[in-house]
Amino acid sequence: RGVFATSSPIISESRFRDLEQTAIEETGFRLHPATGFAHSAIDAALQLEPVAPEAVRRVVVTVSPPIALDLASNPVPTSDDEAWWSIEHAVATCLVAGTVEKLASGLSRDDRVLRLAGLTSVEATEAGWSASVEIVTEDGLRFRREQDVPRGHGRHRATDGDLCDKWNRLTGGDGSSLLEMLLSAAPEVKLPAVVEDGLHEEQRLIWREIIERSRASPDAVC
Repeated sequence: RGVFATSSPIISESRFRDLEQTAIEETGFRLHPATGFAHSAIDAALQLEPVAPEAVRRVVVTVSPPIALDLASNPVPTSDDEAWWSIEHAVATCLVAGTVEKLASGLSRDDRVLRLAGLTSVEATEAGWSASVEIVTEDGLRFRREQDVPRGHGRHRATDGDLCDKWNRLTGGDGSSLLEMLLSAAPEVKLPAVVEDGLHEEQRLIWREIIERSRASPDAVC
């Protein structure tokens, strides 16, 4: 948009017209604790009712962009890292639990989830961020849902509730415990530059005041 359009290999008048949203407002948020390649598939899976894996013959997932098939398809993950990069694991977890909360725990210890992941195949479709999930049951019934873009995308914007849920999941509440940990870190602990920049001495006093206010008014957070 605007000046950013001048760096694009495709120059057209449409890039300079007034739009309903600015480029900043189109920024998306990854709402689910899994690889971004799985997010549309996760949203499609959540539209289906939770399933009993023993009643499922197979699950077919389509994802885009096609590179997702090379980078994020693994029906048998064996570690938390592999589970993060497994579309099959993410979809199976959501189909069994009916929620994304279990994904934050990494590799599932639930044999039903692991079995369902092994029954899941992933296919690539055209470019974009769409996905579909189809369940085929042992008695031949089919249940299918689609998602054009993941929730949190610029075209399917995250709600305030979505962002608060992500904040609470990442920080365990209002974030004060995480902030306390950063403020109490030993001098020899190397923090990312972006964190260091926000923790200089003057800023530390401000953060301490914010923590105290948060403790005094716990209802003032998401």
